[in-house]
Amino acid sequence: MEEHVNSVTLVGMLHFIKGTQIKENSGGKYLRFSLRLDSVDRAGIPRHDFILVRAFEPEAQAWVKSQEEGTLIRLEGSVRASVGSGEMYVLAEKLERA
Repeated sequence: MEEHVNSVTLVGMLHFIKGTQIKENSGGKYLRFSLRLDSVDRAGIPRHDFILVRAFEPEAQAWVKSQEEGTLIRLEGSVRASVGSGEMYVLAEKLERA
């Protein structure tokens, strides 16, 4: 069986999601936040995409919480889908200021 690569590297502005930020599933407790990626679409219109991220590691959670809204960060992780809802997200594996 061929192994598929679903790794991503993103650079964007930290955005704290309103409402419940700490959730729990079979993998444990995780922090939900997003990265805001600003771009221009094919029609030349400014676009703001918010990419959902989950951080399970306590060290990563603490690091994210210590940053300010809008901080430019670099994220390495893998694209996943929630088993229950099918919601797509990036599983944070490495986080740092960009």
